[in-house]
Amino acid sequence: MVATVIRVRVSLHGDVHRYRRGRPDPFEAELLEGTSIADLVREIGIDPAMKVTFGVNGELASEGAVLRDGDEVLILTPMEGGA
Repeated sequence: MVATVIRVRVSLHGDVHRYRRGRPDPFEAELLEGTSIADLVREIGIDPAMKVTFGVNGELASEGAVLRDGDEVLILTPMEGGA
């Protein structure tokens, strides 16, 4: 059985921006169909202990969300502080 490859567009913001490692922002990731956000985070190399927020196509998403071809994924660290 041949695995289907999907392409998603990934944008990193806040403290996770350092994991771009020379990639443009946003960058395209080729993944196997059925890949979750958690799988993508591991592939990028983001520290699993880091608190991050996920968005897919402009909506909040959980790390268990399965990605689809053409998705736009936003990974960022939550904002802190304020007056």
